Amino acid sequence: MSNLVLIVDANKSARSQLKTSLATCKAQIRDTGDVDAARAILAAEPVDVLLVDFVTHGGNGWSLAIESIQRQEDLIVFAMSHQMDLKLGREMLRRGVHEIFFKTMSREAIARKVVAALRKKAALQKKAALQEKASD
Repeated sequence: MSNLVLIVDANKSARSQLKTSLATCKAQIRDTGDVDAARAILAAEPVDVLLVDFVTHGGNGWSLAIESIQRQEDLIVFAMSHQMDLKLGREMLRRGVHEIFFKTMSREAIARKVVAALRKKAALQKKAALQEKASD
């Protein structure tokens, strides 16, 4: 597991605050405000957690989230927004987004969610490796 977290948010200040909050989570943090740059990162290396805002430069976070889930099925996606349409929110969850939260949530709370997701993913990968080894 690479422990790579990608933050995609058009607001540079919000990205910076998230990076600061995630600094202690023992993960590599990459960030961008542009959907095309995010796609390039996602294509070049395995990302463990994608934090994506609905409003980004060069496209929308909704399409980026869905494309990314389709390309990398073990990707953990958290979507952020200042406001949420319930119909869109349900559709995003149905299509594989793990959780949606308002951007008013504290950066520390978001960091805790990311750390918990990374730990869970690592534990599941370790369990799968042990089961594979036991079946050999």
